[in-house]
Amino acid sequence: CRHGHTYLQHLSCYDFSKDRPLKILLFDLETTAHEGFFWGRAFETNIIENTGYGKILSYSAKWLNGRTIVKGWCDFKRSKELGLVRELQKLFDEADILIGHNAKSFDIKWCNSKFAFYKLSPPSPYRVIDTRTEAKKYLNLPSYSLNHVSDYFGLGAKLENEGFSLWKKCIAGDQKALKRMKKYN
Repeated sequence: CRHGHTYLQHLSCYDFSKDRPLKILLFDLETTAHEGFFWGRAFETNIIENTGYGKILSYSAKWLNGRTIVKGWCDFKRSKELGLVRELQKLFDEADILIGHNAKSFDIKWCNSKFAFYKLSPPSPYRVIDTRTEAKKYLNLPSYSLNHVSDYFGLGAKLENEGFSLWKKCIAGDQKALKRMKKYN
């Protein structure tokens, strides 16, 4: 910006080319795992055959200085992922800047894959601020997970969960698990 700030220091200076205030969306995805067959020991990555692609389980989003977007939920028995993907495409299309942790490597690629799979048009161009990438660029921390970065700055921790079994319960349609996932997301 004209003051010499980075966008993290002074976000309001980041883009002067717009005639309106920037629309900044903070977001996060929770997804199911891909499925497949493999030989060998657990955690080997040589997948012999992919038997199912992961789905978007839920998303949470909030406009900066604005309203929180209600989380979306995928009901796997009724295959409503397309509805979630359409909602995400609309949000991305409205946004000038997307902010998320590990958004470039994970969340945005998942969304783009789903937009293409469902033959939805790509959203309008947007900028991405990936808090994990920025932390790695400017900080020297033992880990760049959201939990560790948040802890370093005294912002608290992510909500604890039971691990992968929570995701499996959500896929099975367990309503209590879906409520826990919603709170976690």
